[in-house]
Amino acid sequence: MEEIIRINLDNEMDLIIVHKRTMRLVELCGLSIAAQTTFATAVSEVARIAISYGDKSYISLNINALRLNQKEIVAVIHDKVDLKAINPEAFSYARRLLGDIQTDYKDYFHTTTLTYRVQYGGILSKAKIESFKEYFRNEPSISAYDEIRKKNIQLLELIDKLGESENRYRMLSDNLPLMMFVINNDGKISYTNKWLKEFIESQGLIPTNISWFSLLHQPDYRGFYADWEKAIINKTIFKAQGRLKQKENLIWHLISMMPVKNDNDLVTNWIGFFVDIHAQKVVEETLRDNKALKLVQQELLAHQKELEVKNTTLSRQNDFIETVLDSSVDYIMAIDADLRIITFNHSYEVLSGKKRDEVLGEKITDIFPVIKENGTYEAIKETLNGTPVHKPVHQSPLTHRFYEVFYIPLSDDTEETYGAVILGRDITDQMQHELKLKTMNEELLLRNNELEQFAYIASHDLQEPLRKIKTFSKLLNESLEMNDKQRDYFNRIINSSTRMSNLIKDVLDYSRLSRTDEQFVAVDLNEVLNIVKIDFELLIEEKGAVINSDILPVVPGIQLQLTQLFFNLLSNALKFSIQQPVIDITCRKLTFDEVNSIIELDANRGYYLINFRDNGIGFEQQFARQIFTIFQRLNDKHSYAGTGIGLALCKKIVENHNGHIFATSELGTGAVFHIYLPASVE
Repeated sequence: MEEIIRINLDNEMDLIIVHKRTMRLVELCGLSIAAQTTFATAVSEVARIAISYGDKSYISLNINALRLNQKEIVAVIHDKVDLKAINPEAFSYARRLLGDIQTDYKDYFHTTTLTYRVQYGGILSKAKIESFKEYFRNEPSISAYDEIRKKNIQLLELIDKLGESENRYRMLSDNLPLMMFVINNDGKISYTNKWLKEFIESQGLIPTNISWFSLLHQPDYRGFYADWEKAIINKTIFKAQGRLKQKENLIWHLISMMPVKNDNDLVTNWIGFFVDIHAQKVVEETLRDNKALKLVQQELLAHQKELEVKNTTLSRQNDFIETVLDSSVDYIMAIDADLRIITFNHSYEVLSGKKRDEVLGEKITDIFPVIKENGTYEAIKETLNGTPVHKPVHQSPLTHRFYEVFYIPLSDDTEETYGAVILGRDITDQMQHELKLKTMNEELLLRNNELEQFAYIASHDLQEPLRKIKTFSKLLNESLEMNDKQRDYFNRIINSSTRMSNLIKDVLDYSRLSRTDEQFVAVDLNEVLNIVKIDFELLIEEKGAVINSDILPVVPGIQLQLTQLFFNLLSNALKFSIQQPVIDITCRKLTFDEVNSIIELDANRGYYLINFRDNGIGFEQQFARQIFTIFQRLNDKHSYAGTGIGLALCKKIVENHNGHIFATSELGTGAVFHIYLPASVE
């Protein structure tokens, strides 16, 4: 890529230079006035942000060689500030002019790259490009602003040599076509050149001993006051834009203030400049006007050859879009703001029985008058007002099938709605499947309820004969004289009936969990733990068990069920141990990201994680799911008592509380039960 010219972006004068030299480079490349205006406007829009907010900003104008002897003009704006983040609206405006704009960050500089293709790049030979460089090296000042910029630089050099001559300094300042002045640290004007002196006197004021900001339109001054205060504190150059009152008009000026320091780095004075940029402001406003852009578009359309190329491209695009639309199984139609049909796809032809070519340009209300009776017409009118409409279920009067319908507004760059797209998706089969699934779920729920009621009633009715078996067996065992073998038989009967009684009790408890109608209340888990520890007080003392617990939270729930949950978990920890039991109960609240990572939890709720860790016999991890299944045991009933329902009860209780439970373990090293409980009621 060949750099043609580089321009520093220090003030508004540089913006004019950038605009004109960009125009000139595009012109030298043989492009039209429309291309010149479009590219220079986009470049100026980004350069203006750099001048207003940038740091060490500059722009390079380049010519880049592409494949097949193609060329493109490339403008690269370098800045230590991210210009796009400061003013995304300006970037959006520039993008509408050029299309894509590339941004990058490298070596502590942000770069913004704007490109424009040279249609006949073959004419830009290497010698031709070198001539462009020579042209800009020897180019005279292109405007009064360019001359002001150069003289301003010269003036800054002269300020460092103030000792030369007061008369020469005044002569120079009076000859420059800008208003220049010197202020003290109180903001009072101590010197003016003749331009500012004449301006102040025209306002009926005395040129000296007045505040410099009193000359400004006060709303503008209030807008940059904070930046001026910051420049005073930091002793740095200050730049802003503001309006000066000139007769009955407010004229835009570029304001520059430079500190004058002594040998001790103390600011003794400030040198200020007012540069008239009103014409430039008018140009900027004109370039932003949509009417101007439309005129540019009209001028571009006047070029017949370009129009033919675009028409060919557009035709191909339309063919591609129609192919995509016709391949869709959805029903798609597009209409304009006058309700005239623009197009519809093959699926819509099949649905409506109408041929596309027969109805294009016709009003949809004439072709399908029934839409005024089923709400479709109202949805279309609302969409043409710019509001998307979604009908989850709509029955077609033509096919009597059900559709999910989307009404999508079509709008241009000005966000003016010029049409609408109607997209329909046949959901009849889906609705039938959902209805069938709903019916099956209702039947399943009914059967589950019946099964739970049967389990409850059957378990309850079994208790009475079992109590009699147990009671009479004890009486016979105590009253009859029997040998050891006979007494062993009776003990087995009593033990079996006890296990059966416990099993029935657990089945009753399990069935009750599905039938509870109790309301959630605030349950203090610390109190629950204390109640359970009292229940196991003798066993804890007998085994010398150590129970460590964090401070537990208050959660919404059913106290009886949560007590049963803690009872079963603590019972297992004490039961399945071959050494002194050590049980650690920890608790913490999950973060939002942690809740989102667990599929079983509701992402819209907060949760506590409570861990029960023991040092018991543990189990192999492959059985982690099996242990929560009713009647499932990993150990034989002779080694460890139990019915195989305890952990199934725990799982049911946690699920009743909209939580989740699982276990991790390694055989011989103990187990950890992880319980997630909601922190609040949904």
